[in-house]
Amino acid sequence: MKLIDLEPEWISPHMFIFKSPVGAKDYLTCKSIPMTFMEQHNLVYVEGSKYKGKVVVFSEDNFPWIINGYDFNQLDVYPSIDCSASGNWHGFIINGELIGGLE
Repeated sequence: MKLIDLEPEWISPHMFIFKSPVGAKDYLTCKSIPMTFMEQHNLVYVEGSKYKGKVVVFSEDNFPWIINGYDFNQLDVYPSIDCSASGNWHGFIINGELIGGLE
């Protein structure tokens, strides 16, 4: 599955958001620097945000990923994104493709 098909959007230069690929209507976040829950919340739920009223699974405060690139068609993210505790996806993004956890 392609990341670009999940409506990804850069929320800041260090964080993006995308639809969960496992059928939930939730959105998942991924960030390249440590950010508290409130810092993430304040970036996503700005005035007029299309995410108001939607479930957004925020990343752990002190866990940043290595995000290579800004083009969602070619983006790499390491290590895996694990949102399984909320019933969502756990897998990798490699060259803009979601790998794992899509069965």
